[in-house]
Amino acid sequence: MGDAAGYAAATWMRGIDLVQCPTTLLAQVDSSLGGKVGVDLPEGKNLVGAFHLPRMVVADVECLLTQAWGDFRQGLAEAVKVALGEDPPLLGWMEEHREGILRRDLQTLEELVARCVALKLGVTEEDFRERTGARARLNLGHTVGHGLEAASGYRGWSHGDGVAVGLVVVARLACRRGLLDEGMLTRLVALLEGFGLPTLPDRPWEDLLPHVERDKKFVAGAPRLVLPRGGQRCVLREDVPLEELGEVYEEVRAWGRVGSSC
Repeated sequence: MGDAAGYAAATWMRGIDLVQCPTTLLAQVDSSLGGKVGVDLPEGKNLVGAFHLPRMVVADVECLLTQAWGDFRQGLAEAVKVALGEDPPLLGWMEEHREGILRRDLQTLEELVARCVALKLGVTEEDFRERTGARARLNLGHTVGHGLEAASGYRGWSHGDGVAVGLVVVARLACRRGLLDEGMLTRLVALLEGFGLPTLPDRPWEDLLPHVERDKKFVAGAPRLVLPRGGQRCVLREDVPLEELGEVYEEVRAWGRVGSSC
């Protein structure tokens, strides 16, 4: 809703003022912030959009008390994403406060939202229009996540669920390339599963490939892929061929067939 209203505000009379009042966890920690607005097409996520900063964002965590569980967990995936990519201590804090988050303790939720807001705004201030590559770090896990959403016709996979699986895939790829240790991958999988999020894809890479190839983050036919790094900010890489991403995706999908996460 916020993305659609924001896109309308950006285009009506070439831009009118906008106030975002996010009432879901996903919107409070991610989509209401940073000024990216847009709508989806059958061919892919957010292919029509604009940059349009709101005049104000008003986020009341009490709204989260009545949010349906299936929707609430979508925001947890985005919170894990920004913690894994930008602030490893926040990831540890989420592990320690998992029960409070799941109980929706208001003080815990307020801290979670505030820390995620500060991280996202810090990144977007570096690179508002995504020209230097800094803002692309916020796409951690999204290449695979958007592919799962599009391949399901935006009905089988919700955004956060797709991002959760995408995080596992890029974390496994980062392990393969020596950027992340297996212990962090194990922690990531445990945290996502503790939040009730999926960690395994349900369809072959061939189903995702046409959608991934249309992803707007491609440069010269190769994906600009964001990979997590141990104890550091994530990094944008342009040297990962689609074939390697597909291999790792299928490796993660095979974990479900052998009954093991990692």
